[in-house]
Amino acid sequence: MVTHHGEPMFTKVCTEGRLILEFTFDDLMRIKSWHLAAYALSPRDCLKTTLFQKWQRMVAPPESQRPASKRRKRKGSAGANAAPAAPAKTPPGPH
Repeated sequence: MVTHHGEPMFTKVCTEGRLILEFTFDDLMRIKSWHLAAYALSPRDCLKTTLFQKWQRMVAPPESQRPASKRRKRKGSAGANAAPAAPAKTPPGPH
């Protein structure tokens, strides 16, 4: 959940947690009760986590500049289990 606060200074607060909703069993399905079980992080740990995540994004190479992963295809084995090769066809005409 993200909330924005404008006073005394502009602040963006990101909260990670679990939202539990109970609904009424009528035609309107109204919310009967709700509870947000937010994970308890100290302000120091929250700041350390946020700064670490920002640092990771800064040092990680952008997605477009990463080299594509090169996958190698397996070569067919030419052992005893390989199918016999078809004889080469000769073009029609005088030999």
